[in-house]
Amino acid sequence: MVVIIFLIELMSSIRRRYIYLDSKVANVLSIYNSVIDERICDKEVKEIKVIYGILNEIMDKVNVKFGRYIFFILGTLLLNMLNTFNWFFFYVKTNNLEIHPRQEFADSFLDPLINCICLAGIVMSCDRVERCGQDIVRTCYKLQGQVDKGPLRDELVLLTRYVEGLAPKISAWGFFQVNQRLLCGLFATFATYLIIILQFRKV
Repeated sequence: MVVIIFLIELMSSIRRRYIYLDSKVANVLSIYNSVIDERICDKEVKEIKVIYGILNEIMDKVNVKFGRYIFFILGTLLLNMLNTFNWFFFYVKTNNLEIHPRQEFADSFLDPLINCICLAGIVMSCDRVERCGQDIVRTCYKLQGQVDKGPLRDELVLLTRYVEGLAPKISAWGFFQVNQRLLCGLFATFATYLIIILQFRKV
């Protein structure tokens, strides 16, 4: 649980950096409109590139250091949920209150609920980081349309390509990307194995 909370807080911290960078990109237009010398804007764009590059290095290190933990945590949470439902169907079939007291039966449903919340928390925190990277790309494209042709626009085009190429992505040990689409896949897998468990219990 401590590791899960740490991962969620880590992703929130990284997301705040990307949000700050997005506001810095959006601020380029106001600088462009308020100053005559475009070199100030060019300097700002280059500074954004440097910060974005540092953030990309941080994301690479996060994927290397924590990717395997994310993979095993997601797998463990999913297996725990399946195990709890397997136990539930066994209880329904035996209907033995002496072996499975009511209190134990009620408490056991807290586990899959907590597991589901933790799983969704990890996935959504990673997804928010990815979306912040996409927001920066959209902001860059908007700026291109609002800036006249010239050196600054050329810098913005290069910046857009740069941020698109280094878009933040959280990987679970290189097996798959952790984002909102993963939730659908995980719950589809959960439903598939739940059907298999039901079929085995009927035999």
